[in-house]
Amino acid sequence: MLLLLLLSVSGGCRNKPVTDVTGEEIGAKKVRVQEVGKKSLGKPIILPADTIAALQAEALAEISATVAENKVSVGRKVAKGDLLVILEQRDLVLSVEKAKINRNKAELQRKKALADQELTLAGLNNQLKNLELQKDANEKDYLRLETLYTNGVISMADFEKAADNRKKIEWELELLQKQLAEAKRPEQIELLEVQFQEAELAYREGMLQLDKLKLTAPISGTVVEVNSSAGQRVTPGQGLVRIEQQQPIHIKALLTERDLTTVGERDEFAVYFPALDETVQGKVNYIAPSQKQGGSGFELEMAVDNSGEKIHPGMSAQVILDDQLAGEVVAVPCGTVMENNGNPYVYVVADEVACKRTVILGRRAEHDIEIINGLEQGELIVTAGQSLLTEDGTPVEIIN
Repeated sequence: MLLLLLLSVSGGCRNKPVTDVTGEEIGAKKVRVQEVGKKSLGKPIILPADTIAALQAEALAEISATVAENKVSVGRKVAKGDLLVILEQRDLVLSVEKAKINRNKAELQRKKALADQELTLAGLNNQLKNLELQKDANEKDYLRLETLYTNGVISMADFEKAADNRKKIEWELELLQKQLAEAKRPEQIELLEVQFQEAELAYREGMLQLDKLKLTAPISGTVVEVNSSAGQRVTPGQGLVRIEQQQPIHIKALLTERDLTTVGERDEFAVYFPALDETVQGKVNYIAPSQKQGGSGFELEMAVDNSGEKIHPGMSAQVILDDQLAGEVVAVPCGTVMENNGNPYVYVVADEVACKRTVILGRRAEHDIEIINGLEQGELIVTAGQSLLTEDGTPVEIIN
């Protein structure tokens, strides 16, 4: 319908004489015109932002030592666990060697004590077995002599001798059992076991200290700073190598309360880097649910692909929250648009004739209004003198 209306309006405007009610030809009306062009109706909403690494970590010295060698330089790519710096501390090396010797010595003492205990127990068990056999044989002989003594076959002296021999075997058996029980007591072995464990612990602690002489990468990334040199003395907590993960790169900005309404639930925004003169898309990591201390704003963090490694931490950036108003559209001055029963129209001049053209309006700015349909870029529209154009197809004289 709109297309037909436009065709009918423009089609009815021809380059032919126009007459008034008396039939007299209307002379050319003086008008000012302007060429239809594209323009921006406003400015984009832009936030200044900081460019930071997605992750950064520093390799710290854990003990007092001397730098022996740097294994990396600034700009090198490293993987987590790669060797960065080698430290040296001779006293530590010697103490670990001593701890190793003490551990081996304690282990030998423990093993020897266990072997000695096994031999002792084996010997006592053999003696106990032989003595028990001897006791059984002596008991039988004692019972036999007791019968003979009762029947008066042997003297009291002979019987008492047998009784004494019986008690002697019982005493020897009791003593041997005590010795066996004493040999089985674990106190001595347990003491040696404790001594071995202490020596083992001291050795392991020394090895852990030795491991601290080798600084490795805590994360994968790019070495951005090396603060050590061969022969330098370092102390615990001193940062020696700093590493950053720059893929993806992170962008941080502060949103105002008004910005929050513009952002809505969008998860992507354009980010412009002035130094590169490039605009890329960034994905929202988070928008802080509360303002930072001091009420400076709500923190926005975004991730931007940096596989080309052109973006570096510290570069200035701009987050484009809304650029709809900044886009160029066909627009005309507000004063050029007339209305007839609520239908907007303009006068288009072609071949020195002004024709009425129905248009569809869009966004309105302070001085201009967007034309969604009805005009093409480059056409001429009347900007002054519309009141003189009482008839469609009026001849005009352009005075500008």
